[in-house]
Amino acid sequence: MLLAYVASAIPLGVSNSSSSSDPHLDKRATVIADGTSLQSGTLGPGVDWQASGVLSEGCECLARRSEHPALVERASSELLPRQIARQRIDFLSRPNSVAGESWTYAWSYRLKAGVSSSDHFFHIMQLFSRVTGGYLFALDVLTLDDERGPLVRIVDSNAGRCSGSGCPSLPLSRFAGRTTRHELRVKWGEGGSFTYTITDSSSGARLLTYSRSGTSLPANGYVKTGLYRAVVPGATSATAYVGDFNFRKTAS
Repeated sequence: MLLAYVASAIPLGVSNSSSSSDPHLDKRATVIADGTSLQSGTLGPGVDWQASGVLSEGCECLARRSEHPALVERASSELLPRQIARQRIDFLSRPNSVAGESWTYAWSYRLKAGVSSSDHFFHIMQLFSRVTGGYLFALDVLTLDDERGPLVRIVDSNAGRCSGSGCPSLPLSRFAGRTTRHELRVKWGEGGSFTYTITDSSSGARLLTYSRSGTSLPANGYVKTGLYRAVVPGATSATAYVGDFNFRKTAS
């Protein structure tokens, strides 16, 4: 098994259980960020992190695919004053892209079952551009209506490309509680393209795919994954196990 990084976002007023209470955490778990301030750093070549909560290394919960360790993200029970409306623990690919480059971003991810959702943003992945100052598309945990219930769903910054029922999605129950493998192949710049796939790590079954071709993908971009959500009344704690990162440039 691969030691993973764990992220937990815990709303105000909810008790923050210690890392030792998580059965997946190894006794050698190391705290990387202590949750007392917004902190950031570098895990190793190609991967940075930022966290307003506790970030720990030491989760034996992801199948090994590479030599890069996995991480545990755990947010503190009290939010920073300037982040009162949101909670953030992200891993970021580095360096940022240049127009004309092709990149492949891959990682493993498991969202702990029992997480709540709402119609507010809850990103677990973003393809981000510094040129536009926001995501090009994201993967969110959302509840849009009672009929469909909680979903894991693509959200595109260009609503005309993906809106309403036209956005790929799957029930949250088919995503949470299982290890998934994420792969995103991107050609940055004008005439760019991307293909994003999520597969079940155990069965190899494809759970979701989303792609664009012949489109503008402003460069100076990167991938973010982890937990980044709006704080809403009644929100539960959220925990994700993330790791096995493989971020690499494949063509210049």
